[in-house]
Amino acid sequence: VRRQLAIHPRRTYLVGVGAGGTEAFRIACRHPNAFAGAASLDGSFPLDEGSFGRLQEVRRLPMLLCSHRDADPATARALDRTLRLFHAAGSMLAVRIYPERDPLSPAVLADVNRWVMEDVCGAVEPIASACGR
Repeated sequence: VRRQLAIHPRRTYLVGVGAGGTEAFRIACRHPNAFAGAASLDGSFPLDEGSFGRLQEVRRLPMLLCSHRDADPATARALDRTLRLFHAAGSMLAVRIYPERDPLSPAVLADVNRWVMEDVCGAVEPIASACGR
């Protein structure tokens, strides 16, 4: 697509659902300079595959992992291992946990949009919540 259209790699984000989210992480880690970031909605990080083989480049690649709070114990253990791996590598991983199981809920999609826009445009000042009134 980039050969046909003028798209800068720092504006290309990989986002996938379930196994597609795991694949988004896998592809982004293999080609970290080709993408601006990767997000997985209800997928896992591909542990035990040497995904940090290009550590210096992967370390600078923003990643987002969205899951639900009722995940099975194996998923929770994998998330724990993922967080430990990212911490040890000094890499960027944002994690969002949702009460609902729908990985394409409006709340999840709004968070993905916000995550991408904050990366592209820079962080913005937080908006005061109407809930505190």
